[in-house]
Amino acid sequence: MALIVEDGSGLVNAAAYISVSFADSYHRTRGNTGWAAIETANKTALIIKATEWLDAEYYFAGEPTYPETPQALQWPRAGIFDENCTLLASDALPVALQRATAELALALGTTTDGGGAPVMVEGNIFRRRERQGFAESETEGNTDASVRFYPRVHNLIAPFVIGKRSGGGSAMLLRG
Repeated sequence: MALIVEDGSGLVNAAAYISVSFADSYHRTRGNTGWAAIETANKTALIIKATEWLDAEYYFAGEPTYPETPQALQWPRAGIFDENCTLLASDALPVALQRATAELALALGTTTDGGGAPVMVEGNIFRRRERQGFAESETEGNTDASVRFYPRVHNLIAPFVIGKRSGGGSAMLLRG
């Protein structure tokens, strides 16, 4: 069965944000030898799992680009800005999302990036509260060691994320 990759048109049957060739190229240029050691069929499965994990784990900003159709994945989305406050095209996937998918596929398939650097941290413990005028922002992590956090993945998609579904996250509270 062929891997159906979201192309920005809101496919109803898309299973992934990237192709195996995208992931191969991404990891090859970064020297992530752990990815090269994985068989192609397993790479396909890891890309699908990575896409599903991103969609299940994060709440993304904006709205689905094609709300009138049942697009299979959370992307493409409209009303999304990047880290430079540039409005992104609503009919395309951000390169950062594609890179995050490749990083997560590697993380799900290995314990290191091939160069010995860990790709996952377990059991983050943190809590931070900030106030600005009437707004208060609180961020916290889960102390449960079974919670997985992928720093590279999170850092890539942070500009698009408005919250996490598990393991802590951020929320803006307005007090009046």
